[in-house]
Amino acid sequence: YGAVGLPGGCRRLSFRPCGLRSSNVMRQIRDFMQHFFNPLHVYCRLKDLGVKAPTAHRVTRAYERLVWRRIW
Repeated sequence: YGAVGLPGGCRRLSFRPCGLRSSNVMRQIRDFMQHFFNPLHVYCRLKDLGVKAPTAHRVTRAYERLVWRRIW
């Protein structure tokens, strides 16, 4: 239980069936979402998909300006 490491440095949440306070669960969800939607994480996933560095950089910069700053 808890966070489980995945290839590529990502972390997936798995929740305990009982014993966690709701504030801890919400914090885990928030931390996971902040990591998953982080522009650097997006850039790395684009590179993993085979996107060339300059293109990934441009897409990530646009993502950061248009999405990231509005949700966090």
